[in-house]
Amino acid sequence: GYPNAAMYTRMTRSGMIDVLSEDYITATYAKGISRRVVNRKYAFKNALIPLVTMLGNDLGTQLTGAIVIETVFAWPGLGQLAYQAIGNRDYILVQSILLVFATMIAVINLVVDIANSLLDPRITLESEAMPEQQDTFRADAQKQVFHGGRHSGGAPHCPCTGGPWHRPVRPA
Repeated sequence: GYPNAAMYTRMTRSGMIDVLSEDYITATYAKGISRRVVNRKYAFKNALIPLVTMLGNDLGTQLTGAIVIETVFAWPGLGQLAYQAIGNRDYILVQSILLVFATMIAVINLVVDIANSLLDPRITLESEAMPEQQDTFRADAQKQVFHGGRHSGGAPHCPCTGGPWHRPVRPA
């Protein structure tokens, strides 16, 4: 058995209970769709979103646990190599192995995000900031780039003040 199977089962159950109490599930029942179809097609799909996220987190935890497992059982792999590199004080190799582990975890998080967006089309992978927020972000970034956030007046060319272009002012 998997050590977290009870937690996954409990998470799935509570997710299904939450989803089955939603209004759109009641509407599908009102359309005459059978309980089995509603549970499989609509409810379970939405109840899987937290479960997929939790599975991704656990996979990352298992990857980092490879150092202990490979050392204890003398299995060759990145975990044992990391352990030996730490013992030999080979810092460049340790940093390289940590970079590989971090990359694997980032890829796992990307796969989890893609899976969640496939499960629920309302979840998008793009930034959905309001247009006025995007303009504010751009203006703030330009202020930092052009003069460290400090303002000075002038003619109409500076993007932050409408004044003349000026050299960046380094923060004190």
